[in-house]
Amino acid sequence: MLATDAARAVASIWQARERIELEAAALFDGLAGQLADIGAPRALVTMAREAGDDERAHAVMCRAIVDELGVELPPLPPPDAAPLGPAGLDKRQRALYAAVAISCVTETLSAALLLAMNDRAQPGRIRDTVHHILRDEISHSRLGWALLAAERERGGEGALTWLSAHLEPMLAEAVSADVEPMFESRAERPDYSAHGVLRREQVGSVVREAIEQVIAPGLREHGIDPAAALRFAARYG
Repeated sequence: MLATDAARAVASIWQARERIELEAAALFDGLAGQLADIGAPRALVTMAREAGDDERAHAVMCRAIVDELGVELPPLPPPDAAPLGPAGLDKRQRALYAAVAISCVTETLSAALLLAMNDRAQPGRIRDTVHHILRDEISHSRLGWALLAAERERGGEGALTWLSAHLEPMLAEAVSADVEPMFESRAERPDYSAHGVLRREQVGSVVREAIEQVIAPGLREHGIDPAAALRFAARYG
């Protein structure tokens, strides 16, 4: 059983995860509509809708961890579902941007972090939750890669090159909104990795490797220059 201060620290991280999951649910709901609007394969629209449901279930699981820790934290407000991407994108580009940002980038980074958490978490509710979310996040990341494959087949070589210019802001937003809230940055704090909380140095290594070994090669395969993504990853060297 964690002491009071430790329980609060861990609970605050898991509440952050709850918020992240609720925001992801709203984003996947929006993505499903965008994909339907551009005539994307029906299976991918269904995947996006199911991913939204998964993320809502994840949020419930995260709240259960907070409750089990005995820490009272207020319910979270409804998430902001503002559309992703810079101004000036057309309807198809905005859907593709959202799919890459949500699935190929954020869900891939999330899966890598959850894998590291799973390796360190002690048996019990937290480890079971991490394992469950990890399984789903891997599936969610496949949605983005499948859409890129379909779009490249539709548009031919060079159809996705425009995305290269947007990789750095995508990664910066993913790390700021979905990675940084999930780690303990204060060096004087005890190690809470058994409770699903990673330290900054652990997170940096995971982020770098996920970009270099998964995201960048996947982008390159679909004709997107990953140079900006690799430069971003180098910050964590």
